[in-house]
Amino acid sequence: MRYIIQTLTLLYSFSAFSFNNPLPWTPKLQKKIEGIVEFLLTQNNVPGAALAIGINGKVVFTKNIGVSDVDTNSPVLSGTLFEIGSTSKVFTATAIMNLYQKNLIDIDEKVSTYAPELPFADQITVRHLLSHRAGLPEPMVMAEFINRTHQPVTLKDMFAVMLKNKLNFEPGSQFSYSNVGFTYLALIVEKIMGTTFEDYVVKELLRPYGLKLSKPWYEEVNPPRATRYNSFSMGPVMRVQQALHHSWVKGAGQLAMTAQELLLWQLAFHNGEIVGKKTYDLMMERQPLSDGNISKMGLGFFVVNDKYLGKRLVGHDGATDGHITASWSIPEDGISIVLIQNLKQYSGVQDTIHRIFSTMYGLPAYVPEFHEQEDKLGINKTSKLALLAALDGRLIEEFSSVRKNLSDENIAYLATLSSHFGKLQKIELDKLFVYGTWANVFYRATFDKGEFAYNLWYEDQELTFIEFTPWYALTSFIYD
Repeated sequence: MRYIIQTLTLLYSFSAFSFNNPLPWTPKLQKKIEGIVEFLLTQNNVPGAALAIGINGKVVFTKNIGVSDVDTNSPVLSGTLFEIGSTSKVFTATAIMNLYQKNLIDIDEKVSTYAPELPFADQITVRHLLSHRAGLPEPMVMAEFINRTHQPVTLKDMFAVMLKNKLNFEPGSQFSYSNVGFTYLALIVEKIMGTTFEDYVVKELLRPYGLKLSKPWYEEVNPPRATRYNSFSMGPVMRVQQALHHSWVKGAGQLAMTAQELLLWQLAFHNGEIVGKKTYDLMMERQPLSDGNISKMGLGFFVVNDKYLGKRLVGHDGATDGHITASWSIPEDGISIVLIQNLKQYSGVQDTIHRIFSTMYGLPAYVPEFHEQEDKLGINKTSKLALLAALDGRLIEEFSSVRKNLSDENIAYLATLSSHFGKLQKIELDKLFVYGTWANVFYRATFDKGEFAYNLWYEDQELTFIEFTPWYALTSFIYD
């Protein structure tokens, strides 16, 4: 789930604000936006998508395009549910902050005050969890769980493996995106409220605001949820046969929603209907790191300054095995946009929502430079060497710049792939994007018994991050 957030931060760099004003909503502007979304589907081979736009607390436009299921040719409808993945984290954060404004929790208290049984609970605060600064080891990328995330997992098993490790860094010193941290937050809500987290979210954060269809995505869904799809290298769309099991993402990625209901909630949140102004302002504050730098995170929300638009954007993306969500607002101008598609393809949704924002401000679309093969920066060559070093256990020595962004279990997991999946057969370049001083490279690595997707990040030509995921969700079988 983390890499979709990384893609977003490529587009949003920090700078002084400009004073662009949005265009008035007109039929001409609406037609332009419809064309942008239709281009998304045709260009990226997306089966279906849903768009919802709100201005000053009102829904001004919704558009459902394509199909929710390729085989039955069922159209995407206003009531079609999509898994919103990590966008669910804003609901978890809001649940905690609801308790905060009722004086039921102190976010600067140690987690052990509320849930002493959780690993490392006496070393981290609730605020650390809300802002991804706790440094918790992430179970989903540990060697013990390799290729098992499509199967159920118990909290007991997750925590037992976590306790074999240590915190990745001193809490508060770094930003490191965490799913298990939001599972902790969900468990804290359960401890304080004496109910299941899922029931609390439905009864306190969904139904009171008119969200009648939204629900945890592991429930029987009626109307049906959009079918999950994946593709590789812009190739044929394939149904996802085995997806991430919901037990891995309690509090971190558990909701299914329609685009319009997600927008309605977003509008209500920024309109002061869900939390009070003092709490809202606190959630919008970007959290500091111990070295004096400021992270891109508020409490549960990314808060970023877009250099191109000259605006501050607030929101959160989400990815599941087959659905991608972008949910963003420009609070100062009262604009909110939600875009969801039923294809796990990372760059298209972010690019499209940025084009929509640009169009609403009368700006031409920001188009990143795109390279099919070897590029003038030599990034493709460097990336292949980095992958080989990672798989050989030499990543730290040869590419020390990624050390600050990769945890111990990330590195250990990379190094164990060859022992689990046999000899590396080939590495194929999927695509390469360059956004000014940033670059983003996608690869597919084939082993004797499995395939993995890799996503490498560069800043000023220096490798800074490697993201990876099993390719099993793309296929109809699991390698033995």
